[in-house]
Amino acid sequence: LKAMRNHTESSCLCHEACRYLIVLCKNKTTNVSKLMSPILDLMANNPTHEENQESFCTMMAFLASYEHLRSEIIALEGAVVLTSSMKEHIKNPIIQKMGCLALRNLSMNEMALESESILSNVVEAILNAMIAHEGCTDIQAEAC
Repeated sequence: LKAMRNHTESSCLCHEACRYLIVLCKNKTTNVSKLMSPILDLMANNPTHEENQESFCTMMAFLASYEHLRSEIIALEGAVVLTSSMKEHIKNPIIQKMGCLALRNLSMNEMALESESILSNVVEAILNAMIAHEGCTDIQAEAC
């Protein structure tokens, strides 16, 4: 995480680090609390670097699929970070597809969409992805 913070423009470093973090966080014994906040901070504080956002959204889709991580991601406003990335990069099909998948995975937690403002942002992000990528069956499927 420190290397990612120090080299925010390196898409190769970000991609490889995200792959490593997916594997690391899969293990339920890993102290994820120390990892999730810095991960989401990196994602939120580097919003315009499109390649890095692709890696972050892909990582979040995987991390949100792990039941033991959903509450942590939700508590740290992961849905807000995801929808911001999707809004910033509406034309990027990877960000849209993986963002939709991450939001769908997060929604499996009953507390995920309790906030009306978060629910509104999630629905808006998903609908915008579907509209912007009308011809992409992958995005349409993940959005459903």
